[in-house]
Amino acid sequence: MEDWCKKTPLEWQNYIHKEVKVTADERNEYRGWVVTTDPVSANIVLANFLEQGKVSIRVVMGHAVQDVDIVKEGDDELKEKLGRLFVPEESLKYNQEYLEKRKASLKTWMEENHIPVTEQGDRKS
Repeated sequence: MEDWCKKTPLEWQNYIHKEVKVTADERNEYRGWVVTTDPVSANIVLANFLEQGKVSIRVVMGHAVQDVDIVKEGDDELKEKLGRLFVPEESLKYNQEYLEKRKASLKTWMEENHIPVTEQGDRKS
């Protein structure tokens, strides 16, 4: 039995984006993909992808964790999917044209209000 709460955040980071089986007190077992761990409480946030694009999120309290076993490594697609779980949909909808328009509008406003502004780099990806 490993002592989950005594691990460091760097050790917990090794579990992120991996499918795990968590054994908690009273022999409860939970499976899911690790989204994150809380560095203060040692809580583990697990995600399970259900049918029709739905997602189930479970938080396993750190003090209850008795053992964590890695079941499977996540691929790049899964990492991206997990990374988008808590991002508001509105922020995913902005296209490059809209962002350029907003940037130009902000720059114009700043110049009109005598706020020094310069552009650096090109953020197109």
